[in-house]
Parts: sequence; structure tokens; C-alpha cells
Amino acid sequence: MLEILRHTPLWVYFIFTMILYLGISSCFKQRLKSKSIFHLSGAFLVLSIYNLLMKNDLFLIGILSWSGGLAIATGVAYYFILKKKYQFSLEGEYLVIPGSPSILLVSLFFFAVKFWFGYTVAIKPELSSIPIYVILDKLCSGLVVGFFSGRSIALYLIGKCLFIEKRDVKNDVR
Repeated sequence: MLEILRHTPLWVYFIFTMILYLGISSCFKQRLKSKSIFHLSGAFLVLSIYNLLMKNDLFLIGILSWSGGLAIATGVAYYFILKKKYQFSLEGEYLVIPGSPSILLVSLFFFAVKFWFGYTVAIKPELSSIPIYVILDKLCSGLVVGFFSGRSIALYLIGKCLFIEKRDVKNDVR
């Protein structure tokens, strides 16, 4: 185990630290502008597309797996955010989001899974040409991006609805 940690690149520790920071901060109430809702999902999207476009003999299988994971997780996250009984509110132009450990848990789970995929390919590079391995790896990447994209889209729409509702209430008072 210590050998694995010793040979892990520094950028992996940096990403792990960022995941911990963002995950722990999401456990508490946050105030976000509507544009900043997409920062986390955008970062995961860029990293995932970079991973997807890396040289791979099974590119089409990878794209299909990634797209499937993206679609499934986006829909599921979107559905659960909209159906959950969160108490959202607006403070000026900020959307106030209640804290939840879901981002921390999902991020750590997917970090562990992707770390395992990276470790196994580093030990046995021939795994990257096995279809089931590529399918699972790209599906995992798509699920991560989909979870954060679905969450971002749902929060953005909730914020827009609250803003429109608040604007309509102001207009009715006049």
C-alpha cells in the first residue's frame, strides 16, 4: 500500500485535496451566483473529455459508454434535486443552497474508483485495450460528469424560478 502512495503523482494528491475541500464545503449552506453553479460540473466535464480523448483503440465504445453514463446520471441527479424537499431561497442575486454530504460522498467514491482504474492501467497497461475495462472506465467518467451536470442544471433552474417568482411578487406589490 505504501508503494502505491509513494508512486502516486503529485497532481493526484492535489485533486484529492480539492475534492475534499469542495466536498466538505458543500456540507454547509452556500450562497452561489447562478453562473458559479456550473464551475464544478464544468471542471469535471473538461477533465472527463480530456480523459475520453486520450489515445484509445476502443474510442467508439468509450464514447458510447461515457455518453450513456452522462445521460443516466444527469437525469437521476436532476430528478432527485428537483424532488427533494430542499429549502432554497434568494438573497439578492444569490441562490442559497442547503448543505448536503452528497457531493462529498459521490466525489470520494468516484475518486476512489478512478484512482483504482488509473492504478490498474499503470500496473498492467494491456487492460486499457480490453473492451469491458474501457466500458467501465468511461461509464464511470460519464456518471461523474452527469451527476454534477444534472445537479447544476437543476439548481440553475430552481434559481431562475425563484428569481422570476421574486420579480413577479415585486411587480404585483406595485
